[in-house]
Amino acid sequence: MGKLKHFDLDSDGNLVKVTKLFINNATYEIEQQKTPDNFEVDTLIAKSISLLNKKGYKTVSSNSGHVYKYFLNQWPYDEENLQTDEEGNKFIYIGYLCDSEGNGLGVKYQLVQEDSDDYKEFVAKNPEAKLGFQKVESLTFFKGVFRVTFPYTKVNIEFDKPYTFSILPAEWHNDKNGIMHLINFSFQTLNYRELEQRIIEENEKLLQWVEELPDLKN
Repeated sequence: MGKLKHFDLDSDGNLVKVTKLFINNATYEIEQQKTPDNFEVDTLIAKSISLLNKKGYKTVSSNSGHVYKYFLNQWPYDEENLQTDEEGNKFIYIGYLCDSEGNGLGVKYQLVQEDSDDYKEFVAKNPEAKLGFQKVESLTFFKGVFRVTFPYTKVNIEFDKPYTFSILPAEWHNDKNGIMHLINFSFQTLNYRELEQRIIEENEKLLQWVEELPDLKN
C-alpha cells in the first residue's frame, strides 16, 4: 500500500493538494512557513490545534478531513468487469464497508493509466511488481495499478495521552487517545462541494467546542 494522498477543492471546484499551516512548538501560534521550530497541520483545523495546545491539551496528530484521498495499490482485474465513471475513468468496486446505518459502501479502485505520474511513481517504488497481462496455470488476467479510495473521510485529533472530556461535539466519539468524527458518503451520489461543506461544518463545530474547554494551565 502506498502513502495516502489528500486533496481539497479550490475556488473553482478543482481538486488540489491540501494546504497546510504550521504551529510553533513553543508558543503554539499559527505560522505561515515551515521552520525547524514548528509542525504542520491542515489549514481548516489549525485554529483548533493551536488553541488546544495553548490550553494544555497536547496534540500528536490531526486531520481536518478531505474531499478526496487515495493510495496506490496493484490489483488483478478483468476488462469486462471494469465500469466507467462520468469522467471516463475505469474502475471497479472491491468489497464493502458499512456506514452507521448498516448500508454497504463500495471501496473504489480506479485504474491508473500507464503514462500517468501515479503509474510511474508506483513502478519506481515497487520495481518487483508484476503488472499487465498475467497467466497462472489455466487462468489469464491483468494486473494494474489502482487508486484506492474509501467512501469516508475523518476529522480527528490524537493527543499525547488520554484526556477526560465531560462532553464532545455532537456526533463525535472518543478514539483511543483522541477524538474523531466520521463522514461517510457513497460514490454514486458524491458531490465534492456538499462534502466540503460537511467538512467545514465539522471543523467549525470542533473549534466552538475547543473554545469552551477549560484551560488546564489555570
